[in-house]
Amino acid sequence: MDFNENISVETTEDASVACSGVISAFPDVLTVDEVAAILRCSKSVAYRLIRAKEISSFMIGCTYRILKTDLIRYMNNAAA
Repeated sequence: MDFNENISVETTEDASVACSGVISAFPDVLTVDEVAAILRCSKSVAYRLIRAKEISSFMIGCTYRILKTDLIRYMNNAAA
């Protein structure tokens, strides 16, 4: 399964994303709850992926935030 049909990611510095479907309904900066909803997994699985650095993230205060482009990159790599 290749997510590139609907999603185009250039480089990390200049990610240009053309999303359709479920992902486009979400904001550009995601919470762990939103990541879990997109991946259709539990929050604990989403946290595990973030802590293992499989999905890039950053923290605001004590909460994780994930760029939509980083989640798309993870999904493309997981599908390869």
